[in-house]
Amino acid sequence: MAHDAFITYAWAEGTGVASALQHAIKTIGTPWYGTGTLAVHRDTTDTEPSGSLRSDLFAELDASRYLILLASPKAARSRWVEREVGHWLSGSGAAALHAGDAPKPIDRLILVLLDGEIHWGRDDFDWSRTDCLPRALSGRYAALPRYIDLRWAVGREDLSVHDPDFRSEAATIAAPIIGTSRRELLGRDVREFGRARRTALSALAALALLLVVSLVVSGVAIVDGRSEARAHDRAAADLRTTAAQAFLRDATRLRTSDPERALQTGMAAQYLAPGREATRALTEALRATPFAGVVRTHAMQAAVLSPESLLASDGGTISSWDLDPVQRRSRVPAPGGVMAAGKDIIAVGAQLWDGALRTVGTVPFTGVSALGFSPDGRTLATGGSAGQVRFWDVSTPSAPRQRGDVIGGGTEQVTALAFGTDLLAYARSGTVRIWRVADGAPTAQLATVDGPTDVTDLAFSPDGARLAVASAAGIQLIDVTQPTAARRVRSTGRYSTLAWSSDGKWVAGGGDNGAVTVWDAGTRLPVISASAQKGLVLDLVFDGPTLLSAGADGTVMRWSVIPAALPYGSAALIGAACRRAGGGLSREVWESYAPGVDYRDTCAS
Repeated sequence: MAHDAFITYAWAEGTGVASALQHAIKTIGTPWYGTGTLAVHRDTTDTEPSGSLRSDLFAELDASRYLILLASPKAARSRWVEREVGHWLSGSGAAALHAGDAPKPIDRLILVLLDGEIHWGRDDFDWSRTDCLPRALSGRYAALPRYIDLRWAVGREDLSVHDPDFRSEAATIAAPIIGTSRRELLGRDVREFGRARRTALSALAALALLLVVSLVVSGVAIVDGRSEARAHDRAAADLRTTAAQAFLRDATRLRTSDPERALQTGMAAQYLAPGREATRALTEALRATPFAGVVRTHAMQAAVLSPESLLASDGGTISSWDLDPVQRRSRVPAPGGVMAAGKDIIAVGAQLWDGALRTVGTVPFTGVSALGFSPDGRTLATGGSAGQVRFWDVSTPSAPRQRGDVIGGGTEQVTALAFGTDLLAYARSGTVRIWRVADGAPTAQLATVDGPTDVTDLAFSPDGARLAVASAAGIQLIDVTQPTAARRVRSTGRYSTLAWSSDGKWVAGGGDNGAVTVWDAGTRLPVISASAQKGLVLDLVFDGPTLLSAGADGTVMRWSVIPAALPYGSAALIGAACRRAGGGLSREVWESYAPGVDYRDTCAS
């Protein structure tokens, strides 16, 4: 018998997930009365991996188009799993040899992670850190393959296709086997669920009508009718309870990784199952995250933020946005490059633009790698690929003129520069240099700080007394009067952009993994830490006790540095969550969690 997929796993630990996954893959997107469109084989015998594979497993493996590997440390140590994977990939079983089959393509092996870690090395898995894959996969991939992470599902007794997260992951697995997209398959599943629900309701209505007729004709007691009604009510209640549980779980699970969705699912749970548990989940979602709102624009490669507006470059255009309310003012073609904004001028590479995004001038300098405007906006500093820094008077943007001498030079580019009140700092080749500036021109070098490698950003505190440095070594705070006494803030990961609060109390960093952290500049300890944006954080700005972060994913998120007091009562909590999240779940997202449960915009008045 031919199979669409064969599930291989360490029997002792993966039985529950394997069984639920087999059922979900077979039935997702199928009518309620059907048995499924896919044939998925799972070996249900607890066989010790001694000797060779059984002949019946040869046949099952050879007849399978896809292999689903449930990866875990026990699976990696199982000779049984090793042989099944090796045999399937080689296509060397008896049936395959007689049929003349070629080895199975690696893209038909679907990895599902149940436990352990997967790490990629230079041209293969990093086997010193990867502990959940059989060595039969060594050398099979050219790059890190995609895998489905189901570690959260292990040990769950309520695991079923009715769980929206599990259904979504099952659709990811089943879609390529069926030959469709995950989105289409989930949509089909929602439609089939709705059709089944309508069929059930129609059947109940027909039964009720027949019951009425029979009562009129024969005077039969109405007990059966009441039983049907109670059954219908119980079915509807079960649907709401299942959906509420899914909403509650994500209200807890997504607090740090997706606080907007955590608040929205918390509100949905409060609507479907009002009570102590839902109120507690929504309260904790509000308390656990500094998230204070989000604005969505479009994907970008460079950005400059102010508390009220955003300038964004996607490499081919520049856009200007108002943030409250969100509205794009203008968008014009423009080359990509580093960006900086002064009081009235925007610099993108060597080009100068005004606030209406009209080209007003060009700086006669090539190879721009870093930019910075003086506080009064009249001087632009440009760092170059050859390590030099030049100062330009841009009071008349159409005719920029050089001020003072060229500083720096060498073979490595300037990676960051920043103005203070009467200072300029720039980074090049493992050093940070601080210069005195007067009337927009350099006058004397004050200090050279060695050590910070691969500096990504520099920022002076508002009083000019401290310089924040983001580099491969983390984030350091340098006292300008004692520049050799650099102090690190307590941080992990890599940060690419910096910002100071207007009073110099806080310094913030944005990272290349969406991380946003605010530190107390005195104690150098983190005040808030979050990671909700996708990809690089491009720019940060403080607006009083609120931090705004612009991400490459096109979002501008707000973060409250000072925790807000939480209101009392469920209605007030929902109001606070609506203000932070900017609204409830969309109909599409609601139906992915709760197919068959009537949609409700939980923030609608």
